[in-house]
Amino acid sequence: MRAATPHVGRLLPAVAYVRMSTDAQDYSIPAQQTVIADYAAAHGMFVVHWFKDEGISGLTLEARAGLQGLLAAALTRDRGFEVILIYDVSRWGRFQDPDQAAHYEFICRNAGLRVEYCAEQFENDGSTTSSLFKQMKRTMAAEFSRELSVKVKTSKDSLRAAGFWMGGNPGFGYRRQMVRRDGEILGIAEKGERNQRFANAHTRLILGPVEEQLMVRRIYELYLRKGATMAGVAAALNRERADLLQPPEWSNLRIRKILIDPKYAGRSVAGRRASVLGKGLIDVPPDRWVHTACPAIVTERTFRKVQTKIALLKTSPTDAAVLDDLRRLLREHGHVGNSLIRKHGRWSPMTYCHRFGSVAEALRLIGYEQPFSVACSLPRGVSKTARRRGADEAFKRAALSALEAVYRNRGLLNRAIIDASPEVPSSTFFVQWFGTLSAVYAAVGYVPNQRQVKLMGTYEERASRNQASRRALL
Repeated sequence: MRAATPHVGRLLPAVAYVRMSTDAQDYSIPAQQTVIADYAAAHGMFVVHWFKDEGISGLTLEARAGLQGLLAAALTRDRGFEVILIYDVSRWGRFQDPDQAAHYEFICRNAGLRVEYCAEQFENDGSTTSSLFKQMKRTMAAEFSRELSVKVKTSKDSLRAAGFWMGGNPGFGYRRQMVRRDGEILGIAEKGERNQRFANAHTRLILGPVEEQLMVRRIYELYLRKGATMAGVAAALNRERADLLQPPEWSNLRIRKILIDPKYAGRSVAGRRASVLGKGLIDVPPDRWVHTACPAIVTERTFRKVQTKIALLKTSPTDAAVLDDLRRLLREHGHVGNSLIRKHGRWSPMTYCHRFGSVAEALRLIGYEQPFSVACSLPRGVSKTARRRGADEAFKRAALSALEAVYRNRGLLNRAIIDASPEVPSSTFFVQWFGTLSAVYAAVGYVPNQRQVKLMGTYEERASRNQASRRALL
């Protein structure tokens, strides 16, 4: 660390930014705070606020509320600080484009703030030397992430080749067995449990409880029956649970996951999607997928029969068949909406949009009186933003009238109640139309309790802060 600079006069107010993702212990939050606090004391400064990003990747700005808050505060007129203290150059982030970190530092300096690096050996004084050092450090930070990414992928591929499970949730019918590299069994990991309980352990996929295995085989058997559908299988299993006084557990999506996963036939497939540094997930060509053996629950022959049936059902149905499935959902559930179609329908809501223009139009064709949440379904060719902003006043008044009825019946309003009431639009729509949820409450005469007021204030303050941060980055 550089030698302290003697100071005379008042102490300078400063804020500090600290970040830790999965770096070495030297970069832990407390270690950074100690160095920064010592630097501030030695250079005549005092820290008025700490901006933190704990356990968040430094590859992007997304999800980094600490850095976003710092940038927003830097552009505030009455900010109350003159200096920004940071542990080192890499704490801005390990962006794959080094100029991105330079951009954020420039925003702060352009706003009249000093940026000090507390653990670097050079002065951040704008000189040619400091600029060269910073650019080199930013490039090194980006290269560190690239090299680490290659090492992690190579290690995972090696472990997969050795038969170890590199996924997260093992899926219904399976469990995770923790073992050492030499095969010594350490125990079974519970659902959602990480590896902290098992030091230097790897994961192997094993068969789960017998009752779960039998259920998987039954799902395959039911689906292979003539005329059976995924939604029908889920409904049959849920009826059995209702007879046992248990809540519904099976959905169309969950049944589908079990039916299409080759793991249940003894072939685990990994690497279908890859994470590109700073750019999210991309699809990987099938010839680059990683195939490993695992315990099978159904035979390969049964699995192939199911895949053949699924492929045949992907052929384009008639309009009459699509509408008949809506009628089935209406008979079974008494109402129909987008979420119900996604969970239990044979086709997605987009199928109805492509064929009939909107889900609302398809429901009109089967004679179903549409609640607000369905009437708001997106017509084909109309953007979501345009729909939210373009609702006419008559529609808004009708929506408020329906919300008043919900308030009278429930005696309370909150986001959960609004979103669960099919007779009114979602809370997101109301906020888009009226600005804030508190304005919506005022429009229907509802007075929120103190806890709601506090929560709404926190939510609206966060939304305003994020909006200001986004404006700052433009």
